Amino acid sequence: MRWKILPLLALLAFSCGKKQPLNVVLIGIDTLRADHLSCYGYERKTSPNIDQLAEEGVLFENTISQSPWTLPSFATVLTSLYPTQHGAASLDCRMKATFPPLAMILLKRGYSTGAIINAPFLRGEYGLTRGFEYYSVMPFGAQRRADEVTLDALEWIDKNKDKPFFIFVHYYDPHLPYDPPAPYDTIFDPDYIGILGNSFDLSLFPAAAVKKFENMKILSSKDWDHIRALYDGEIAFNDKAVGELIRGLEERGLRSNTLIVLLSDHGEEFYEHKGFEHGHTLYNELLHVPLIISLPQKLPSGKRIPTMVRLVDVTPTILD
Repeated sequence: MRWKILPLLALLAFSCGKKQPLNVVLIGIDTLRADHLSCYGYERKTSPNIDQLAEEGVLFENTISQSPWTLPSFATVLTSLYPTQHGAASLDCRMKATFPPLAMILLKRGYSTGAIINAPFLRGEYGLTRGFEYYSVMPFGAQRRADEVTLDALEWIDKNKDKPFFIFVHYYDPHLPYDPPAPYDTIFDPDYIGILGNSFDLSLFPAAAVKKFENMKILSSKDWDHIRALYDGEIAFNDKAVGELIRGLEERGLRSNTLIVLLSDHGEEFYEHKGFEHGHTLYNELLHVPLIISLPQKLPSGKRIPTMVRLVDVTPTILD
């Protein structure tokens, strides 16, 4: 078994006795850099709800992803295997069926299992559906915004809260394109005047879509600041939806018996190393991701762990 994150915390040992098994809510926010969250020291107030979750739980300051893009990274989260082991390492591959992922393990222990998915590279053909009784994924080209993800997740919880449940809630808003709804499209850079509007994708730089970034040199420092502001607007909008999900658990009387694990699959590069987006390098802006674990009255509040941990450790920690 992989190293577990939990034993790093001397205060985390607890026994649930004969109580009902814990519910598990795994919140995966796609393309979220750790250093763009307020609780990780970011100067902009992008994440008040995630900050509150960290204040009520344990924040890991130095969590490393095992891949800089979505499919292999989330497959690692759900299996505790490296991409070379689980097999979902490229778009030509799918996750192997020779081992039980987290959802399958919990399903066999009597859990209801569901997933609200938005990334096209997490679709069923890539093998991540095993163990999930319910797997809602958007078709190619469609987008389900963060507020809709929360509503769909709470609807599933309402139908399955009579017994222990595990739900993987996947948010996609910080991923390209950066087009946060008002007022989040102007909240961090309201006075911008330049070649970019209140949204950004790669239509101005089609070569960048195939990782050729030379033509992005025409962007000024103010343009890059604006791109980051739009990305931060997506984070702030997503943060609001995370807060609504947590409040939904509280209103249903489920929060005290629900383990919440919030993480990201990878970060995003903004030309720090002459590149943009993700999937092409292993720099810190792509591999340093947030990880917060919360369980009221059982895990300590406001605990920060500087020790390096890894996404490959998440599944055994949840099971522990």
